[in-house]
This record gives sequence, C-alpha cells and structure tokens, in this order.
Amino acid sequence: MMMRGQGSSEYLIVLAVVLVVSLVTIVLVGGFPAMGGDARKAESSQYWIGSAKPFSITEQTQINDTVFITLLNTESTRFVLRNITLTTGNRTFSPLDMPTDGFTMGGGVRKTITISNMTRCNETSYDEYEYDVHITYDTSDIAGKSEYGSKPIIGKCVVP
Repeated sequence: MMMRGQGSSEYLIVLAVVLVVSLVTIVLVGGFPAMGGDARKAESSQYWIGSAKPFSITEQTQINDTVFITLLNTESTRFVLRNITLTTGNRTFSPLDMPTDGFTMGGGVRKTITISNMTRCNETSYDEYEYDVHITYDTSDIAGKSEYGSKPIIGKCVVP
C-alpha cells in the first residue's frame, strides 16, 4: 500500500533544517545586533585572555569615566611596561599615573592599570565601550617594543 503524506513531511523536515541553519548563520555574521555584540565581546575576551602575547588582559571594566584593565605578563621573562593606550575613534587615552620609568613586571605578574577621563558611561546613550589597545614595553635587549591588539576590548559600562 502507498504511504500518503510522506513527501510533505519530508519537505517540512528539510525546510526546518534549512531554517535553523539560516538562523545560526545570521547570528554568527551579526545580523541580530544583540546576539552579534555578545559574540564580538566573547571573541575579544578569548583573544585577550588566550592569544595576546606577551601581555594579556584578564579583566577590564569601565565605571563612569574610568577604565580598569588587569594585565598579565604571560611570558617567563621580565618586561618593563612603558605605556598602554586605548583608542576609540580619533580619541586616545593613557594612564595619568604611569611612572616615567614604567612598571617592571616579572613572568606571571598581574598589574591593574587605571585610565581616567574616558567618555563617561551613562544608562541611555553610552552603555557599552570598545577600545583598540596599544601596549609599549621594554625587554632586557630591546626598548620600545609594541603589542597592538588584533581585537579591541569590548564590554558593558558600569553605572553606579
């Protein structure tokens, strides 16, 4: 006996699979801003925690107009951190309290850097931040080396 309706149920299953694959593709490409933004933030965090060398950014947050960044020297070698700059658009920011001789950071050492006078966070128009990062440091052999992040740091502002 012939089975009726089998063709239409197979058609519906194929259509459902195509729809699911399409939605996943749209989310990964960033077609839904809320989901795409979270994906960009996760990608940025993964880069800065796992791939950035010799300094990784293990934590970052912005509260009002101040950014707090925790750097980790991922190498076993001692480095002298000379400067860190954050750039957004055409504005560049650096720590105001960076010593002229820098911070010495041995292998595995963490240091929290504070950068003030950033664009102030607020609940309506500026609730997320995104900054390109440039770190200048010295090794025992070479002065003025640079680490440019291939991903920006991205996060949500904290408004107390």
